[in-house]
Amino acid sequence: MSIKEQSNALVQLARSLGGDPAIVQGGGGNFSLRDSEECRMYVKASGIRFDTTKETDLVIIDLLRFRTCLEQEMQMLRTQEEHEEA
Repeated sequence: MSIKEQSNALVQLARSLGGDPAIVQGGGGNFSLRDSEECRMYVKASGIRFDTTKETDLVIIDLLRFRTCLEQEMQMLRTQEEHEEA
């Protein structure tokens, strides 16, 4: 499934859930979907109502790239700590 198709499916689900007050109270919380096959996560942030969610309201995170950035940051912190201890 393409990014566009997955985004659209998540938006439709959010709108469906958000349109039913028996399911969603307040309607503006976080909502996310992890696609393990494509190593992506789709996130709808707080403050955006479920029933009015649009594809442009979703943040798509490339989990492999995120992991690489996190590992680089952790290495920089370890190096900094080593220099401070010396």
